[in-house]
Amino acid sequence: MPLFKEDEVVNQPILARNSNVKSYQAVDLPTDNTQTDESDIESVYESNEDIITKRLNGAKRINVLLGLWTGVLLSALDTSIVAVVMSQIGSEFQRSNQIVLIATAYLLSYTALQPLYGRISDIFGRKSAYLFAQGAFFIGSLLCGIAPNLNFLVVARVIAGIGGGGLNTMSSVITSDLVTLRERGVYQGYANTAFAVGGSLGAPLGGWITERFGWRYCFYLNIPVLLLALFLTRPLKNYNLEAEEDGSYHITDKLKKVDYGGALTLVTAIVCIILATSYGGNTLPWSHPLIITGLVGFGVMLLCFIAVETFVATLPVLPMRLMIQRNPFVCSFCNFFSMMASTTMVYFSPLYFVAVMGFSASKAGLWVSARVIGVSVGSISAGRYMSSTGRFKSYMVGTYLLLTIAMFGISTWVPSTPPWMQIGAMLLDGFSAGGGLTSSLVAMLSSVESQDIATISSISYLFRSTGGVIGLSLVSTVFQGKLKEYLEQTITGPDAQEIIDLVRRETSAIHTLPEEIRAVVVSCFRRALKLSYSLTVGFALLAFIFSLFVRGMKLHNRVSK
Repeated sequence: MPLFKEDEVVNQPILARNSNVKSYQAVDLPTDNTQTDESDIESVYESNEDIITKRLNGAKRINVLLGLWTGVLLSALDTSIVAVVMSQIGSEFQRSNQIVLIATAYLLSYTALQPLYGRISDIFGRKSAYLFAQGAFFIGSLLCGIAPNLNFLVVARVIAGIGGGGLNTMSSVITSDLVTLRERGVYQGYANTAFAVGGSLGAPLGGWITERFGWRYCFYLNIPVLLLALFLTRPLKNYNLEAEEDGSYHITDKLKKVDYGGALTLVTAIVCIILATSYGGNTLPWSHPLIITGLVGFGVMLLCFIAVETFVATLPVLPMRLMIQRNPFVCSFCNFFSMMASTTMVYFSPLYFVAVMGFSASKAGLWVSARVIGVSVGSISAGRYMSSTGRFKSYMVGTYLLLTIAMFGISTWVPSTPPWMQIGAMLLDGFSAGGGLTSSLVAMLSSVESQDIATISSISYLFRSTGGVIGLSLVSTVFQGKLKEYLEQTITGPDAQEIIDLVRRETSAIHTLPEEIRAVVVSCFRRALKLSYSLTVGFALLAFIFSLFVRGMKLHNRVSK
């Protein structure tokens, strides 16, 4: 039995398939000198202009896309800005020891609900799903701003996370409906740039707003920006692919199609694994009953989910037939492992500059901004390459190789490493991460039929988000464990435990210590970070190995019907 089920789309001549389905995304790379007659392809497809005009309802495509990218930027900005204001929130509510709940609550709903948006948008319409995401983010942000206590704020962050995940996923889904597959990488590059810019603006903007107006205005900021996104996307028609397919426009017909069992088991499985990896080895030991329960619960719920999707659901949230196809399977794990590496680096590279190099937070942020530039250039370059050549495999494999090289370079950093090498490694990290994510998404889209576009986009974002969360959690566990071990081995005396607790809690306090103690602490941080960075090399290498198995195909110039 072969490891992968080959996609029927690419194993048959393109014109022989048009009687069964509406459209396909790609064709096999030619094995001879034959050419596909463009007039034949025109007969299979409705014209690009007709499809786009119908979906945009008279609006300019660029306006709608700008609205979608504004939502993507806002989602990233919200995630990064909260990291800056958590300490102020904890102090105001006098619950600093529980402030991590703010981040965990958002992360859980953001990741767990993301994979549901694709199928829900197929059933209820693209605009309905996008408006739901905007509404949830709006309500969540407003409630965060007026929160009277931490418990209220945690619930508000859950609501905001539901919306934030949808803003990202639906941006990808709707963009795929409005551009040809060959152009898709270019527009994904712009979306990745918006996400990177939003993430980089969070720290400086959050600090400035908190100092001038208070932390609540960091959440109020979301509201006018979200209204701008709503204004730009307002003409978008609520086209409904499932209804167009079988004529089921009535609400009761739509509700019957929802895969409630699949949604419940998938969300439960994601919540279990995120909680287990977030708290295991950090707040609680891996042997704690709650952590074991989470890991076992993940395994059980995952098996239940697979069973429901395979044998029960009529319209699965995540069809198994997609996951056993070659490119979706391989690219999902490319996304998973590359985000394990890249997300870890987003959080741990500033720590190196502050703890080891002695930079201020603002200077560290400026240094790390090189990565944002790299993401933008890499994403857009990937799109341009695929648009001009109609191919993606060589670029994808190359970027994941570069990602491995970048991770290795960063793992060799020492205080004497020249600045140009540090900046170069950050640029290369961003370039390869942006290019890899863009090309892998196009590779996944190229392998499925038009009715699976939304679902495959959701799968891509699910593996990205889950990989980022798990990677960061695992590396954080290793880092904190080794840092504590190194500090306890080298710092002695009556105040040793107090010093250890201080530098683990407040990195900025390192450089207020006496010279001889500071040198020891910096050395411990450098050793722990070096080991942590070594893990990212392994993650990136796994992404590269998976990319070698991607199947190359020729991208067409048609809009999916």
